[in-house]
This record gives sequence, structure tokens and C-alpha cells, in this order.
Amino acid sequence: MEILQLKYFCDAAEKQNISYAAKLNMVPASGVSTSIKRLEQELGTPLFYRYANKIKLTDRGKIFYENVSRILNELDGAVKEVQQTDEPAGKIVICIMSCEKTVETAVAEFKKAYPGVDFELHQRVKNALNADFYISDEEFYIRGCLKTSLIEEELVLAVSRDSPYALTESILISDLKKEKFVCTNSYTNIYHRVNSVCFDNGFVPDIAVTVTAPEKAIKYIEDGICIGIFPKTEIVESPGVVLKKLDCPKRKVCAFYEESRMRVKTNQLFLDKLTEVSKAFMASEEN
Repeated sequence: MEILQLKYFCDAAEKQNISYAAKLNMVPASGVSTSIKRLEQELGTPLFYRYANKIKLTDRGKIFYENVSRILNELDGAVKEVQQTDEPAGKIVICIMSCEKTVETAVAEFKKAYPGVDFELHQRVKNALNADFYISDEEFYIRGCLKTSLIEEELVLAVSRDSPYALTESILISDLKKEKFVCTNSYTNIYHRVNSVCFDNGFVPDIAVTVTAPEKAIKYIEDGICIGIFPKTEIVESPGVVLKKLDCPKRKVCAFYEESRMRVKTNQLFLDKLTEVSKAFMASEEN
């Protein structure tokens, strides 16, 4: 039984996918599959149920995963703790699925204080395998997962100043079912959030235009082509756009990370900075 063999097993278990584990470890999928089969033979019990496109832990597999993942986290943390230097250095990898501006502000301020630290920022999970932090308003599971709350905010309706909604005091989301929407791309948390909110109110939004970032939506809204639902901190009121309050649950954005990574001083310092910037941002919004 080898450490790498155990890592393949845990990586595959977390995403219920052999190909994911192979890509994460930069080895062929056949190598991961063979390694796990050898592990099962050594233990004398199957660890996974195998289906056409995914795998699922057996009951014994779940017990084995819980224990092995804890051991691997401790080992990973011990290695990082030994390797770290007194002066913050190295690279922090972040997958930003929510609050891009807030994270980028924290990165800029951190780089100014610690120029020896580099950053690698991604928007898609598949491009940020094994990241140090995942910023999301949806639950995100990784091995040894912890989370820190960053922002809790309202969703608002963005409409043209010429829209009848601009003068409407109370707007029901169900009233928007015949409208055309502008939204960020389908891999973003905002897209998922808008679809979820509309679905909860009995309809699927007609997303006529997709954009790469909320600020790119302003022109379509000003011209009356579309309306948009956005988190309050990610859309700004402009001369041609009015933001209206909606009666729907707030979104909660958290930083998700492996517990072992907090043994690295640089990561802990950045999490502190990210939390500080998020609190300042929320305070400014309230004022």
C-alpha cells in the first residue's frame, strides 16, 4: 500500500470520477484504475461501485476514505509546514466563482504587502485543480474542507431607467417570467443563482444575452434590451440603470479550503486579508 495509491483513491472518491483523479495527478486514467484495483485486492474488498461514467463508494469504501483522507491531510500539512519560510513566499492558486472584484482587491493589497507571493487566478474549477482557495456562493466539497464566510448580500433587479419596473415599488420575481435576461456565462455561480431563483418562482428565465462579467451587462440593460438579476456587490447603478430590491434569499459567499493548507503561513495571511477586504466591502455597501 503506497501513499500515491491512497491519493489516487481519495481523489477519485471525491469527484466520483477516475478521469478527474488522473487529470489532477497528470497520469493516464488506466494507471489510476489499475492502482485502485490493486488496492482493493490488497484490502480484500471492493471500494467502489462502478457505473458507465462514474464510480461510487461502497460502505466499506466510505469508512476507508474517511480514515485515509484524514491521514493524507495530516501528511500534506506536515510537509507544507516544514517547507515554509519566515517571509511569505510561493504561489497561491484561487478559483474565483463569486465576488471577483473583492478577491482581486484582496490580491492586489496582499501583493503590495508581500511582493514575493505570486497568484494564479481561475474562474473554472476544471482549470484550477488542487487550488488553495475556492470562492463560491454554493457549497463546495474538497478533502478536509473548511470554509470561511466572506459576504452575505441581496440580489437586485437591474433595469433601464425607462423601464416600467424602474417606477414600481414592489417587484415579484414571478412577474418577470416574460422578460428577456442578460446574465453571466453558464459556468458562473451568478448564472446558477439566477436560474435557481426563477425556478423557485415557477419559470425558467429567458437568458437572451450572456456576458463575461456583470459590468458587461450594463449596456444591454441601459438600452432596454434585457433586464438582469445580480448580486448587489457585483452590479453598479449607472445613469441609465436602476437597481430594484427583490424579495428572495440572500446569497452567502464563502472561501473553501483544505484544513492542511492553513498550516502554511502565506495562506493564512491571505485568508485574513480576504476576510478583511470582504468586511470592508460589506460595510461600504451598507453605508
